[in-house]
Amino acid sequence: STHAWQQPAQRTLLSWVRAVLGQQQEQQQGAAWPQLPTPPPAACHPVQRPWLNGQVYTDEYSWLEARTPATMSHLTREAAHHDTAAHALGVPRLAAQLVAEALGRDMTGVGGSSSPPSEQLGGWCYSTQVGPGGSLAALTRQRAAGSGSSSSGEEAQLVLDAAAVAADAEAARRLWGLELGHALGMVKLSRCQRYVAYALPQHASGQAGSGGHGSAEGLHCVLVRDIAAGRLVRGGAVPGVTASFELTADARGVVAVAPDARGQPSEVALYELPAGGAPDQAQPQGGTGVAQAAAAAASH
Repeated sequence: STHAWQQPAQRTLLSWVRAVLGQQQEQQQGAAWPQLPTPPPAACHPVQRPWLNGQVYTDEYSWLEARTPATMSHLTREAAHHDTAAHALGVPRLAAQLVAEALGRDMTGVGGSSSPPSEQLGGWCYSTQVGPGGSLAALTRQRAAGSGSSSSGEEAQLVLDAAAVAADAEAARRLWGLELGHALGMVKLSRCQRYVAYALPQHASGQAGSGGHGSAEGLHCVLVRDIAAGRLVRGGAVPGVTASFELTADARGVVAVAPDARGQPSEVALYELPAGGAPDQAQPQGGTGVAQAAAAAASH
Protein backbone atom coordinates (compact mmCIF):
# COMPACT_ATOMS: atom_id res chain seq x y z
CA SER A 1 0.00 0.00 0.00
CA THR A 2 3.01 2.30 0.24
CA HIS A 3 4.17 1.85 -3.36
CA ALA A 4 2.01 4.69 -4.66
CA TRP A 5 3.25 6.90 -1.81
CA GLN A 6 6.78 6.57 -3.13
CA GLN A 7 5.94 8.21 -6.45
CA PRO A 8 7.24 11.82 -6.55
CA ALA A 9 3.95 13.32 -7.71
CA GLN A 10 1.84 11.57 -5.07
CA ARG A 11 3.19 12.82 -1.74
CA THR A 12 0.00 14.07 -0.17
CA LEU A 13 -2.29 11.97 1.98
CA LEU A 14 -5.23 12.58 -0.36
CA SER A 15 -3.22 11.45 -3.39
CA TRP A 16 -2.07 8.41 -1.42
CA VAL A 17 -5.63 7.43 -0.60
CA ARG A 18 -6.73 7.95 -4.21
CA ALA A 19 -3.80 5.94 -5.53
CA VAL A 20 -4.42 3.03 -3.15
CA LEU A 21 -8.12 3.07 -4.00
CA GLY A 22 -7.18 2.95 -7.68
CA GLN A 23 -4.85 0.00 -7.12
CA GLN A 24 -7.54 -1.85 -5.21
CA GLN A 25 -10.00 -1.16 -7.99
CA GLU A 26 -7.59 -2.52 -10.60
CA GLN A 27 -7.21 -5.68 -8.55
CA GLN A 28 -10.96 -6.29 -8.69
CA GLN A 29 -10.64 -7.63 -12.26
CA GLY A 30 -12.42 -4.85 -14.03
CA ALA A 31 -15.21 -4.39 -11.54
CA ALA A 32 -17.01 -1.09 -12.07
CA TRP A 33 -16.70 1.80 -9.65
CA PRO A 34 -19.66 2.03 -7.28
CA GLN A 35 -22.49 4.26 -8.40
CA LEU A 36 -22.14 7.53 -6.50
CA PRO A 37 -25.02 9.85 -5.70
CA THR A 38 -25.29 13.17 -7.51
CA PRO A 39 -24.02 16.03 -5.36
CA PRO A 40 -26.55 18.71 -4.45
CA PRO A 41 -26.26 21.63 -6.88
CA ALA A 42 -24.98 24.92 -5.48
CA ALA A 43 -26.47 28.00 -7.07
CA CYS A 44 -24.08 30.71 -8.26
CA HIS A 45 -24.71 34.25 -7.05
CA PRO A 46 -21.83 36.30 -8.50
CA VAL A 47 -20.63 39.20 -6.35
CA GLN A 48 -17.83 41.60 -7.28
CA ARG A 49 -15.34 41.97 -4.45
CA PRO A 50 -12.34 44.33 -4.18
CA TRP A 51 -8.87 42.84 -4.22
CA LEU A 52 -5.33 44.25 -4.27
CA ASN A 53 -4.33 47.41 -6.17
CA GLY A 54 -7.89 48.29 -7.10
CA GLN A 55 -8.60 44.95 -8.78
CA VAL A 56 -11.82 43.06 -8.26
CA TYR A 57 -12.71 39.39 -8.42
CA THR A 58 -15.96 37.49 -8.83
CA ASP A 59 -17.09 35.47 -5.84
CA GLU A 60 -19.89 33.10 -6.86
CA TYR A 61 -20.38 31.32 -3.56
CA SER A 62 -20.06 33.97 -0.86
CA TRP A 63 -23.76 33.48 -0.15
CA LEU A 64 -22.83 30.22 1.60
CA GLU A 65 -21.15 32.24 4.36
CA ALA A 66 -24.52 33.42 5.66
CA ARG A 67 -25.93 31.18 8.39
CA THR A 68 -29.48 31.22 7.04
CA PRO A 69 -31.81 28.22 7.03
CA ALA A 70 -31.31 27.88 3.26
CA THR A 71 -27.51 27.80 3.40
CA MET A 72 -27.46 25.49 6.43
CA SER A 73 -29.81 23.10 4.67
CA HIS A 74 -27.58 23.08 1.59
CA LEU A 75 -24.40 22.51 3.62
CA THR A 76 -26.10 19.66 5.47
CA ARG A 77 -26.95 18.01 2.15
CA GLU A 78 -23.36 18.48 0.95
CA ALA A 79 -22.00 16.87 4.13
CA ALA A 80 -24.39 13.93 3.74
CA HIS A 81 -23.29 13.51 0.11
CA HIS A 82 -19.65 13.47 1.19
CA ASP A 83 -20.26 10.79 3.83
CA THR A 84 -22.28 8.64 1.43
CA ALA A 85 -19.67 8.86 -1.34
CA ALA A 86 -16.81 8.16 1.08
CA HIS A 87 -18.47 5.03 2.42
CA ALA A 88 -19.33 3.84 -1.09
CA LEU A 89 -15.65 4.13 -2.06
CA GLY A 90 -14.48 2.40 1.13
CA VAL A 91 -12.56 5.44 2.38
CA PRO A 92 -13.24 4.91 6.14
CA ARG A 93 -12.12 1.28 5.91
CA LEU A 94 -9.01 2.23 3.93
CA ALA A 95 -8.20 5.08 6.34
CA ALA A 96 -8.37 2.71 9.30
CA GLN A 97 -6.12 0.25 7.44
CA LEU A 98 -3.53 2.92 6.63
CA VAL A 99 -3.50 4.22 10.20
CA ALA A 100 -3.02 0.68 11.53
CA GLU A 101 -0.16 0.10 9.08
CA ALA A 102 1.51 3.38 9.99
CA LEU A 103 1.26 2.72 13.73
CA GLY A 104 2.74 -0.74 13.29
CA ARG A 105 5.55 0.31 10.99
CA ASP A 106 9.11 1.21 11.95
CA MET A 107 8.92 4.80 10.69
CA THR A 108 12.66 5.33 11.04
CA GLY A 109 13.58 2.26 9.03
CA VAL A 110 16.26 1.29 11.57
CA GLY A 111 15.50 -2.22 12.71
CA GLY A 112 12.70 -1.45 15.13
CA SER A 113 14.46 1.49 16.79
CA SER A 114 12.20 4.39 17.76
CA SER A 115 15.04 6.87 17.30
CA PRO A 116 16.40 8.18 13.99
CA PRO A 117 19.85 7.11 12.77
CA SER A 118 22.98 8.96 13.82
CA GLU A 119 24.20 11.85 11.69
CA GLN A 120 27.80 12.87 11.22
CA LEU A 121 28.64 16.56 11.11
CA GLY A 122 32.32 17.25 10.71
CA GLY A 123 34.23 15.41 13.38
CA TRP A 124 31.16 14.57 15.47
CA CYS A 125 28.49 11.93 15.18
CA TYR A 126 25.13 13.08 16.63
CA SER A 127 22.41 10.78 17.94
CA THR A 128 18.86 11.63 18.94
CA GLN A 129 16.87 9.63 21.47
CA VAL A 130 13.14 10.09 21.02
CA GLY A 131 10.77 10.04 23.98
CA PRO A 132 7.02 9.35 24.21
CA GLY A 133 5.00 11.08 21.52
CA GLY A 134 8.07 11.80 19.42
CA SER A 135 9.48 14.38 21.84
CA LEU A 136 13.22 14.86 22.20
CA ALA A 137 14.58 12.76 25.07
CA ALA A 138 18.26 13.51 24.50
CA LEU A 139 20.66 14.77 21.86
CA THR A 140 24.15 13.32 22.30
CA ARG A 141 27.35 13.15 20.28
CA GLN A 142 30.59 11.19 20.00
CA ARG A 143 33.78 11.72 18.06
CA ALA A 144 33.31 10.22 14.62
CA ALA A 145 35.51 7.33 13.58
CA GLY A 146 37.12 7.13 10.17
CA SER A 147 34.32 4.94 8.87
CA GLY A 148 31.74 7.61 9.57
CA SER A 149 30.24 5.86 12.57
CA SER A 150 30.67 7.01 16.14
CA SER A 151 33.54 5.68 18.21
CA SER A 152 32.31 2.84 20.40
CA GLY A 153 35.01 3.34 23.05
CA GLU A 154 34.16 6.95 23.86
CA GLU A 155 31.40 7.96 26.20
CA ALA A 156 28.68 9.99 24.53
CA GLN A 157 28.65 13.72 25.31
CA LEU A 158 25.32 15.27 26.17
CA VAL A 159 24.27 18.12 23.91
CA LEU A 160 20.70 18.70 25.13
CA ASP A 161 18.01 16.88 27.07
CA ALA A 162 14.93 17.68 29.17
CA ALA A 163 16.98 18.23 32.31
CA ALA A 164 19.30 20.67 30.52
CA VAL A 165 16.32 22.58 29.12
CA ALA A 166 14.75 22.81 32.59
CA ALA A 167 18.05 24.00 34.09
CA ASP A 168 18.48 26.66 31.40
CA ALA A 169 14.91 27.87 31.84
CA GLU A 170 15.48 28.18 35.58
CA ALA A 171 18.74 30.08 34.97
CA ALA A 172 16.94 32.45 32.60
CA ARG A 173 14.30 33.08 35.26
CA ARG A 174 16.89 33.70 37.96
CA LEU A 175 19.26 35.85 35.91
CA TRP A 176 16.91 37.76 33.64
CA GLY A 177 13.42 37.38 35.11
CA LEU A 178 12.19 35.39 32.12
CA GLU A 179 9.34 32.93 32.53
CA LEU A 180 9.85 30.23 29.91
CA GLY A 181 8.03 27.05 29.03
CA HIS A 182 9.77 23.74 28.40
CA ALA A 183 8.27 22.91 24.98
CA LEU A 184 11.37 22.67 22.82
CA GLY A 185 11.22 24.49 19.49
CA MET A 186 13.88 24.93 16.84
CA VAL A 187 17.37 23.61 17.66
CA LYS A 188 20.55 24.83 15.92
CA LEU A 189 24.21 23.89 16.18
CA SER A 190 26.90 26.50 15.64
CA ARG A 191 29.27 25.99 12.74
CA CYS A 192 32.14 25.39 15.16
CA GLN A 193 29.91 22.87 16.99
CA ARG A 194 30.80 24.41 20.32
CA TYR A 195 27.34 25.82 20.98
CA VAL A 196 23.75 24.68 20.66
CA ALA A 197 20.90 27.19 20.46
CA TYR A 198 17.21 26.46 20.88
CA ALA A 199 13.89 28.26 21.31
CA LEU A 200 11.48 28.02 24.24
CA PRO A 201 8.03 29.66 24.52
CA GLN A 202 8.03 32.85 26.56
CA HIS A 203 5.20 33.39 29.01
CA ALA A 204 3.48 36.74 29.50
CA SER A 205 4.92 37.16 33.00
CA GLY A 206 8.43 37.37 31.57
CA GLN A 207 9.86 40.78 30.79
CA ALA A 208 9.39 42.12 27.28
CA GLY A 209 13.03 41.72 26.33
CA SER A 210 14.89 43.34 23.52
CA GLY A 211 13.30 41.57 20.62
CA GLY A 212 10.15 43.53 19.94
CA HIS A 213 7.25 45.30 21.57
CA GLY A 214 4.43 42.84 21.11
CA SER A 215 2.69 40.79 23.75
CA ALA A 216 4.29 37.57 24.97
CA GLU A 217 1.63 35.46 23.27
CA GLY A 218 3.36 33.43 20.56
CA LEU A 219 6.79 34.80 21.46
CA HIS A 220 9.88 32.75 22.17
CA CYS A 221 13.24 33.12 23.80
CA VAL A 222 16.36 31.79 22.10
CA LEU A 223 18.87 30.28 24.52
CA VAL A 224 22.51 29.60 23.61
CA ARG A 225 24.29 26.83 25.48
CA ASP A 226 27.97 25.90 25.69
CA ILE A 227 27.96 22.16 25.02
CA ALA A 228 31.24 21.28 26.73
CA ALA A 229 30.55 23.49 29.77
CA GLY A 230 26.97 22.25 30.05
CA ARG A 231 25.45 25.69 30.74
CA LEU A 232 24.19 28.87 29.10
CA VAL A 233 26.81 31.24 27.72
CA ARG A 234 27.00 34.74 29.19
CA GLY A 235 24.30 36.85 27.63
CA GLY A 236 22.92 33.72 25.99
CA ALA A 237 19.26 34.76 26.00
CA VAL A 238 17.39 36.51 23.18
CA PRO A 239 13.82 37.05 24.46
CA GLY A 240 10.77 38.45 22.72
CA VAL A 241 11.33 36.97 19.24
CA THR A 242 9.54 34.46 17.04
CA ALA A 243 10.42 30.77 17.02
CA SER A 244 12.62 30.90 13.89
CA PHE A 245 16.25 31.95 14.21
CA GLU A 246 19.79 31.35 12.97
CA LEU A 247 23.18 31.44 14.61
CA THR A 248 25.75 33.58 12.82
CA ALA A 249 28.71 31.86 11.20
CA ASP A 250 31.08 32.99 13.96
CA ALA A 251 28.57 32.04 16.70
CA ARG A 252 28.78 35.56 18.15
CA GLY A 253 25.20 36.48 17.41
CA VAL A 254 21.66 35.32 16.73
CA VAL A 255 19.58 36.38 13.74
CA ALA A 256 15.91 36.41 14.74
CA VAL A 257 12.58 37.95 13.75
CA ALA A 258 11.15 40.58 16.10
CA PRO A 259 7.39 41.29 16.19
CA ASP A 260 5.64 44.64 16.06
CA ALA A 261 3.18 46.01 18.61
CA ARG A 262 0.47 43.68 17.28
CA GLY A 263 2.69 40.62 17.71
CA GLN A 264 3.16 40.18 13.95
CA PRO A 265 6.62 39.41 12.45
CA SER A 266 8.02 42.82 11.63
CA GLU A 267 11.81 43.04 11.58
CA VAL A 268 14.82 40.79 11.15
CA ALA A 269 17.56 41.79 13.56
CA LEU A 270 21.02 40.65 14.59
CA TYR A 271 21.44 40.16 18.35
CA GLU A 272 25.00 40.25 19.66
CA LEU A 273 26.05 37.72 22.30
CA PRO A 274 28.38 39.38 24.82
CA ALA A 275 31.82 37.78 24.90
CA GLY A 276 32.11 38.24 28.67
CA GLY A 277 31.21 40.46 31.60
CA ALA A 278 27.87 40.53 33.37
CA PRO A 279 25.27 38.00 32.22
CA ASP A 280 23.08 40.55 30.42
CA GLN A 281 20.64 39.62 27.71
CA ALA A 282 21.79 39.77 24.11
CA GLN A 283 21.16 43.19 22.61
CA PRO A 284 20.08 44.03 19.05
CA GLN A 285 22.56 45.90 16.91
CA GLY A 286 21.25 49.43 16.51
CA GLY A 287 20.28 51.05 13.25
CA THR A 288 21.22 48.44 10.69
CA GLY A 289 19.82 45.28 12.19
CA VAL A 290 18.16 44.09 8.99
CA ALA A 291 21.23 44.66 6.82
CA GLN A 292 23.55 43.05 9.36
CA ALA A 293 21.20 40.12 9.73
CA ALA A 294 21.10 39.58 5.97
CA ALA A 295 24.89 39.65 5.76
CA ALA A 296 25.24 37.29 8.72
CA ALA A 297 22.68 34.88 7.30
CA ALA A 298 24.46 34.93 3.94
CA SER A 299 27.80 34.12 5.54
CA HIS A 300 26.12 31.37 7.53
